[in-house]
Amino acid sequence: MALEPVFGMKQIRILLVEDAFVTSVAIGRALEFELSDCVVMRAQSLYEARLLLKTYDLDFFVVDIHLPDGSGLDFLAEIGQRKPSALVVIITSTPLPKYRQRAAEWGVLHFMEKPVNVASLARIIAQHLRLPEGARPPSDTSFTASLRKLSPVDVIQLKCLARATVRLDFSKRDGTLGRIYLNNGEIVQAEVTPPSGAACKEGVAAFYEILSWRGGKVEEAGTSHIPKQTINESWQGLMLNAVQWADERPSEGSPQPPENRLPSDNPPASENPPSSG
Repeated sequence: MALEPVFGMKQIRILLVEDAFVTSVAIGRALEFELSDCVVMRAQSLYEARLLLKTYDLDFFVVDIHLPDGSGLDFLAEIGQRKPSALVVIITSTPLPKYRQRAAEWGVLHFMEKPVNVASLARIIAQHLRLPEGARPPSDTSFTASLRKLSPVDVIQLKCLARATVRLDFSKRDGTLGRIYLNNGEIVQAEVTPPSGAACKEGVAAFYEILSWRGGKVEEAGTSHIPKQTINESWQGLMLNAVQWADERPSEGSPQPPENRLPSDNPPASENPPSSG
């Protein structure tokens, strides 16, 4: 769904300051999906954020507190000096009272705890930048879309950040089917069924196999009954492990997912006593 421009031809620029790469990409893409007339610029450190602040005319800031080269709260003073009219949302996994107080002293618009509810964040941005009411997606988002160049990771991240309860049906060109079930944004079950119907997989092993697929289709089945829960890890942890697993995979063959690797996978040392000669 295309959203109408807010201020004529000017695009709204949002600076997202978040050091975790996976989280930064996921939030950025989700915001651009929710607010199509906005451009999200990403910085993973205070150094990068300062460069972007000096270079671009920014309208909105989403700032994490804990950054590799300092505190995002210290960046608030620089924002106030260079762009007094800009609006700021703080995001953090450590919502301590002292952080809330400092943020309030600088007039921060909102203080959000991680994991970030991107739909709520998009509403905050829309309301305070006076986006037209019709420019926001309606509560019923049951429309047909055709999106290209998205990987399974992209699709799943968008749904997790939106805290969706949904079933995603993936299909490969060879007829292999995969299903991933989400409950309130958390991944709770995954299934893979080969064309023969034999050697089916479920749980973490099935989830990582689906993430490794290259090429195919995905369809959203809407709210669905979850047959059973076989995955208990947070979706952020699963995604981080997926990146590590993908880096470690050889060109041919697939090792077990990280959660399934047991100490017994390594052959024990020989227990035969040395010969006495």
